[in-house]
Amino acid sequence: MESSAGGFARTGCVERIDGDWTEVRLASSHALERARLALSGATPSVGDEVLLVGGEGGDCFVVALLGPSRRRLELVGGARAEVEDDEPEVLRLFSKSGELVLEYDAALGRAKLQAGSGDLEIVAADGNLRLKAANTLQLDAERIVARSRRDIRLDAGDASRRSSLTLSVRGVRLLGPLVETVAQRVEVRAQELRQTVQQLVTHARDVQLVAERVESVAEQVIEKTKQSYRSVEDVAQLCAGRIRILVQDTYHLKARKTLLRSSRDFKVKADQIHLG
Repeated sequence: MESSAGGFARTGCVERIDGDWTEVRLASSHALERARLALSGATPSVGDEVLLVGGEGGDCFVVALLGPSRRRLELVGGARAEVEDDEPEVLRLFSKSGELVLEYDAALGRAKLQAGSGDLEIVAADGNLRLKAANTLQLDAERIVARSRRDIRLDAGDASRRSSLTLSVRGVRLLGPLVETVAQRVEVRAQELRQTVQQLVTHARDVQLVAERVESVAEQVIEKTKQSYRSVEDVAQLCAGRIRILVQDTYHLKARKTLLRSSRDFKVKADQIHLG
C-alpha cells in the first residue's frame, strides 16, 4: 500500500531483532528492510507478521503486530522450530541466533542439515558412523581431509568384479581389473621399484634410461629395429655358447688392432679372398 505523498505501508515477516531495531522480510518483494520498533505494549518475535510505514529513502518503522505467520515452538534460550502457513509441509529448526539449522520437507521427503556461520560436527564416540545413500553420495568442499589411525579403504563393485584403494601405515594398495593413468606428466620417486607382470607392452615416441648399472635376465630376447647404434667407452664383452651373425649386404669390421683366435679349426670360405 503506497501513499500519495511518497510514503508507504507494507507488511512483512520479522527475520531478526536487535534491540529497538528489527529486520523484516517484505511480503511484496521479499527484500530485507531494517526498521525501528514503534509499538506500544506488544513486542514482536522472529517469525511474526508486522506492518511497516515510512518514506522512500527514509527510516522505516514497525507500527503494528499483525500476528504470527508461522506455527512455532520456541525454547527459553531462543532456539525455535517453525512451520510456515504458506509451506505447511516444511519444518525448520533455528538456533538461538536465528540461523537455520535443520529443514525438513515432508512432501519431498528431503532433510537439510546446515551450520550457517560455525562448524558442524557429528560424533559417534563409542560406535560407528555410517552414511548410506541409495544413489549418489556427494562431497563438495574447498578442501577434503580424511584421517585414520589404521587404514582408509575405498571399494567399488562386488565380489565377482571389484576395485579397491587402501591407504594404511604400511603403504598404498590399488587393486582392480584395469588401472588407467592419464596425465600430462607422471613422476615416480622410490628407493626400490619392483614389477611383476605377465605381459608388458610399452608404446613411446622417445625412451631415455639413465642408470649406473642395468641388469636384464630373460629366457629369450628378441629385438627388431630399423637402425641400432651402441657406444661403449671401455670394454664390450659378449659371452655365448654359440654366435651366429647373418648380414644381407656388407659386414664391415674396422679396428686399430684385430686378433682372431680359435682353439681348433679356423675356416674362411668365399668366392674370392683378398689379403694385403
